[in-house]
Amino acid sequence: MWIGLGALAQSVTALGAAAMVAPAALSAPYAGGTAVLALLGGIMVWGFAILWPALATGLTVRTIRAGLPFAPTWWSFISR
Repeated sequence: MWIGLGALAQSVTALGAAAMVAPAALSAPYAGGTAVLALLGGIMVWGFAILWPALATGLTVRTIRAGLPFAPTWWSFISR
């Protein structure tokens, strides 16, 4: 669950980066549309990403209460 938070943050960054380079690659009306799309998409992903730490924290607490079973890697911590 915690790894997914990084992917959400990177997708917002990618949308912003696409909007920044759009004027060099697209004509004026399309570049503006790309900026609007990036803003709206970024807000939607950001809104979902706000909920993600609460889900990850809840699952982490539940796993700790269950005894946090041992495994050779830390992947067992997140795969429950």
